Amino acid sequence: MSIVKDKPINLFEACISKRPTSHGAPPSQQAGGSRLGRPRRAVPKGENVFKEGDNADVYYKVASGVVRTYTVLNDGRRIIDAFHFADDILGLDPGTQHRFSATSVCDVVVTSFVRSDLDRILDSDKELSRQVQSSLVVSLGRAQDHLVLLGLRTPREKIQAFMGSIAQRASRSRIPKLQIQQSDIADYLGLSRETVSRTLAQLKCDRNNAGHASPPIVCMGKLPVTAG
Repeated sequence: MSIVKDKPINLFEACISKRPTSHGAPPSQQAGGSRLGRPRRAVPKGENVFKEGDNADVYYKVASGVVRTYTVLNDGRRIIDAFHFADDILGLDPGTQHRFSATSVCDVVVTSFVRSDLDRILDSDKELSRQVQSSLVVSLGRAQDHLVLLGLRTPREKIQAFMGSIAQRASRSRIPKLQIQQSDIADYLGLSRETVSRTLAQLKCDRNNAGHASPPIVCMGKLPVTAG
């Protein structure tokens, strides 16, 4: 079996709708995001926000960018749990240690919160309380959607559904250009990297043969595969 080089895929360059905001920035970068006055931390692409096994005394809210959370099994396989966009909460674990690692898919800014202050913060800041509760409910829904996604029959179905979901979330977060590694798609969907590469190539070929633009959720016209 040939080894497929890991390649970033530009999924959304032309298909993200750019909705204007009061300052041209994502919601979390406008006044409501900075009003909380919590410490912010810039995380360059590919760097860790936290690692599995670290003390879970701090949790985070994504201010901008995308973060993946994952675990690595004893046999070396990586399992991606979720992708987190602006306003998502991550690292709020039930135990004293983080159960997953979190790394940045692109340049990221996160706002940090001390876990021991959670009750006091939620009591004193009703807006933050609403955001945390909403984020946790949405995260539960996405976990359920992930289970359904894994149950789809074919790699083609899984990849198209994944691309549509990520494109919609990138649009809501006002990310005009996002690169996702083929290895990320594979490890999130439980597929081999060879299968992901082959399926993406087939989708692009089908689009070209059709002779017309693909639906926005697929965006196959903007899937240039560049060396990662």
